[in-house]
This record gives sequence, structure tokens and C-alpha cells, in this order.
Amino acid sequence: MEPFFVDSLPIEEAPAEILTFEGDLNPVPPKKDWEQMVGIPAPYPDKVELLFSRKQNNQDELWMAFKVGGETQVRVYLPEIDKWEIKFGVEKYDFIFADYENRVWVITRYRNALDNRYFKIYVYDEEQDDLILILDEQTTPFEGFVHKIAPSVDGTIWMLIVPDSKVNDLLVQYDPERNQVIYQEEAQDIISLGVDNQGRPITVDYYGVIQRLDPVTGESRRRTMPTDIPGMGAGLEEFLFAEDGKVWFSDRAWFVSGEYLEDFHVLFRSTIFINKIVNGYIPFLWERPDPQVDTADGRIWYRSSRGLTWHQPETGEWCMFTTAQSNIVKDSEDNLWIIYDNSLYMLPASETKARDD
Repeated sequence: MEPFFVDSLPIEEAPAEILTFEGDLNPVPPKKDWEQMVGIPAPYPDKVELLFSRKQNNQDELWMAFKVGGETQVRVYLPEIDKWEIKFGVEKYDFIFADYENRVWVITRYRNALDNRYFKIYVYDEEQDDLILILDEQTTPFEGFVHKIAPSVDGTIWMLIVPDSKVNDLLVQYDPERNQVIYQEEAQDIISLGVDNQGRPITVDYYGVIQRLDPVTGESRRRTMPTDIPGMGAGLEEFLFAEDGKVWFSDRAWFVSGEYLEDFHVLFRSTIFINKIVNGYIPFLWERPDPQVDTADGRIWYRSSRGLTWHQPETGEWCMFTTAQSNIVKDSEDNLWIIYDNSLYMLPASETKARDD
């Protein structure tokens, strides 16, 4: 896969090589390994977001949000039969996601007659082919809005709720089956939330403190990462829970979920994510990218405002391969999907298989 910007760790004789680098990059489509599969159907939306992939009725589904004016229409593409389906519409949303049981959830925010902020939670009903309201201001004890979400393997949903009143945020575990909150605690300065493969929430705060909580025992473990300097840490800082048990936190570090205090690794950052900015304070911004999927060959795939990138931990190499502004989604066959210029592109699983396969 031919990159336009590559970088590697400062080891042996592997210097960074700049193939193209400007403050604002010209559009660069995905390279030839990516197959252009289908165009987005007209009428073209103002914006389209690739949300997630799920397997339903023995078929992979690619879920997308089409934004037209002030409304959003959720559509699904079925690659195996080359078919588009319209699922539902929402005025606006904060999150649309699938949980571990393949249920689709929608979280929105709104203001009531007293101008207080609340949120609503909907679940998509397969039989009725429509959204069912589960939670709103009449049935929730919380005001404010949902800032972060993380589905858990036990079917619950962890949420970071920002109240309207000037108090601490709330870390909440919500059980949709019983429609009730089964755990909550106050949380300060949380910027990231994830849940490991044992159902334990992991958070990171502004000061670089990683905390893993066991909601059953109430015990927590902490680890502090090196802090950023101004201009070095802007951007989304999210978790990726890889299939090999490693937890990746942006481009800052990775650790093993069950033993992260003893097996913690700080990453060498890549200059690929540097942006020029002019704000009278700092001349550049070194963005924190969002790790989205991992593949069998060991690569971690990132999204950033400059484009899409993969990282090979084994060699330390970073490769930005397109300027596409898209999420990267992996289907049940391990194919990768992205959107570029109103088209869906796919990278076949054969391009990312493990070396010994």
C-alpha cells in the first residue's frame, strides 16, 4: 500500500521520510489496495458518517448516518446483495451504536420547557422496524447530557453524564433489560471511557491518570501517564480494545487489560499528526488520533483530522494512506470499510492477514 507520509521509531537506521507534507493536504484517495465498492445513493447528503458494522440474519450490515439539513437519516448497506435500506430518522443525535448483543441504540439530547438539558435513549426494534423510547426526563434521575458511552460484554451500557448543574460528572452503569441504573459514582475531569473484556470500566482524566474500576468489589487501580505540553495533546483520546487483549489509548500508550499496571508501554509519537494552526499561542497542533480497529497482521488503524493512518507496532512504522475523513469499520469477515468522496471503499481481509496465515 503506497503511503504519502511515513514515519518510524528512531531506532537503527529508520529515519522519518516525508513524501508529502503541508499545513493543508490536498485530497488523497485511498490507494489501489482499497477497492471502490459502491457510490452513496442520491440525493447526496450534506454529510455521511460510517457508524459501525454488525452481522444480522447471516449478512453484514454497514450502518451510516446521512445528514441532510437539520435531520439525520440512518441507512444500511448490505454488501453481499448490494442493497440499501432506510432504517429510521432522527432530528439529531449524540451516539448511534451497536452493543455486544447487536442491539442498536440511539442517544439524543434536548431541552425541556424549563430549558433544562436532558437526554433520551432509544433502542431499534427489529420487528417494528422503528425506534422505541427507553429513557427520557420522565424516567431518568439525571439531568444533563451523555458525554461518553461504552457498551459492556454483560449487556449494560456505561455512560459519562455531564449534569446541567455545576457539580461533578457522573459515571453510570445502565442496565437496559431492567431499565435501571445499577452503579453510579461522581467523576472528575474524565476525558475518555472504555470497558474491557471483563466488563470493567477504564477511564482517563485530564491529568493522564488511567483508572480501572471493578464495579462488583468497588476496587480500583491507577496508573499515571506522562503529561502533554501545550499543543501536543489536542484531539480525541479514545480507547481501542484489540482482539489480542491489548488496550490502545490514542497514540499515547498500550497496556494489557488485566495487568496494565505491570505491562504498560508508552508510544513514540508520529509527526504525521502535526497540523499548522495560527491562534497567537502556539504555531502548531500535534493531534491525538483515534484508534479504531486492529487487524490480524498486528496493525492499529487510526482516524485523525489529517486523514487515516495505520501503525505497525512491530516495526514502529506509521503510514498515512488517505486524507479521507471517515471512521474505519471492520466487518465479520475482517474486511475494512471507509467512506471517501461519496463512495464506500473496502480493504479485503487478505491484505491484513497475519504473516503466518
